[in-house]
Amino acid sequence: MGIYNLSNAHYLQYDLEKLFAEFDELYDLELTLDSNLAKSKIFLPKSTFWASPEAHSFFNKLIPKIKSLHKDMYGIVEAIIREKDGKFEPMKLQDRFKYFRQFRLLNNQFKHFEVREAQIDVNAMIINIGHEPQIVEVICQFKYADGKIENFSWSIFILLFLLILESYRVIIINRE
Repeated sequence: MGIYNLSNAHYLQYDLEKLFAEFDELYDLELTLDSNLAKSKIFLPKSTFWASPEAHSFFNKLIPKIKSLHKDMYGIVEAIIREKDGKFEPMKLQDRFKYFRQFRLLNNQFKHFEVREAQIDVNAMIINIGHEPQIVEVICQFKYADGKIENFSWSIFILLFLLILESYRVIIINRE
């Protein structure tokens, strides 16, 4: 019987299966030749007022899952690239993959609780306010030292993760 070997990247298959199942709980992923979309499947409980304490509590309870998924994705990317390239060079990845800088910064924020390059806030955006279902989108706001502000749906990091795995030939995405 095979035992999970922390030194063998082959065993990351189990981690990937877990992550994909968790992605599926949160987002509908549509990966085609023309576009990559991640549509939120996170809904406020029925008849919850979007600005109520209940809605805030719902969102705050979601954040540990997002943090865990993000750190897992980053760790898997780092492990795969170390395995394939022999070293992990985040700055080169920032040049190669759009949003990798923000992916790295948010990972550092979640792991170390501070990032020198930017102040990062994670917020909720409610879509379809006052109608059912009220969709929750997780938004990351990056405020850089130069005054620039960028807002991204957290789902772009799932799409980035999949793109990196695809480009390193870890997964094959059927884009039909």
